[in-house]
Amino acid sequence: MAVESESRARSYGLRKRRSSPELQSPHDDKSTLEQVLATARKVVIFTGSGLSASSGMSTFSTKGGLYERAQKRFRVVDGKSLFTYAFYAKHPRPAQAFLAEVHGEAVRATPAPGHYALALLCSLGRLSRHYTLNIDGLSQRASSAFSYSKACAWHPDDNPGGLLVELHGSIHQLVCGACGATRQAAPAQVSTLRAEGRVACPCGDPAGMRFRVMLYDDAEGERITPDAVLDVMEGDVKAADVVLWVGISFQQSASTHYFRCVRRWLAEAGRTQACPQAVVNPSDEAVWNLRTASSNLSELAVLEVLGTADEVLPALAAQAALRHASEGAQAAAQGACTAGARAPETPSSPSSSSSLSSPLTSQPEVEEEVAGPPQRPGARRGRRG
Repeated sequence: MAVESESRARSYGLRKRRSSPELQSPHDDKSTLEQVLATARKVVIFTGSGLSASSGMSTFSTKGGLYERAQKRFRVVDGKSLFTYAFYAKHPRPAQAFLAEVHGEAVRATPAPGHYALALLCSLGRLSRHYTLNIDGLSQRASSAFSYSKACAWHPDDNPGGLLVELHGSIHQLVCGACGATRQAAPAQVSTLRAEGRVACPCGDPAGMRFRVMLYDDAEGERITPDAVLDVMEGDVKAADVVLWVGISFQQSASTHYFRCVRRWLAEAGRTQACPQAVVNPSDEAVWNLRTASSNLSELAVLEVLGTADEVLPALAAQAALRHASEGAQAAAQGACTAGARAPETPSSPSSSSSLSSPLTSQPEVEEEVAGPPQRPGARRGRRG
């Protein structure tokens, strides 16, 4: 699973930043990204905690974030240890009580402009898939404003056509590590977990139910996010026109692992140059972290867009909406011309004139170009690499 991938990627530690002409000078490729997106029809987006920063959600590694709070509360050397499966297995009640606090944040939070921009791009048929490392459920809430069912969370069995993949699970759901039963977390159950109580599963497993949130080296990771997601991701990436990384600092090994996977898949498909990648982050530290965790820097080419998700995504979505409307108008005009050319000659009359002009006064339905999940025979089984 994703967190297992993290342990395998820890050898790619982040180096201390030093002065280097190649990596030190920040620049902004926003105009280049706008040009790329002007013709892109299959956009794959990965998002991190930066997407929800203005929504009221705590980030993990920043000052005052979840790692620091966990460190102070449990008096551990590294607050990150609270989010390991080893800590959960040894202290299940305190670990779940802390996650219940995160649940409270998610309930109080509201979708930000960046969430709504992604929902708009999805409704326009521009997204092949949105992969998020966030567990707050805000992307789904934003999508509900557009009544767009395909934006609901992906699941290999229940919703294989879903365009939102919650790679690290959802704080709004509970899951049983033994039988895999999943349910929405009711307020009473969250209160029980916050009080370090136990929520029973109908299967009778003594461990009970836990928040469906991926932990580091999670032994129950398949219950959180099925392994099949990597096959879907690989298919999406190999067919993508552009890959965006939004609100991700690349300080965590999971995100750098996903980036290396994407980079490898594009190389296998011979599309490294045809499918550009862009990092959207207000700090140039994100690209620095990415490059220090990558090999073959001479072949690493990413667009760097300096800005928050709330600044960049709404602007990109607005441009996409204008292009969508323009394409619809052009299709209507072409349809009108075709209808006029094929229509038999008849004496002019008010009624015939009106019938010929009607296609120009109504917007035709534009077929959504939404990529479905790739169908791959013999999907990989077992743990992720």
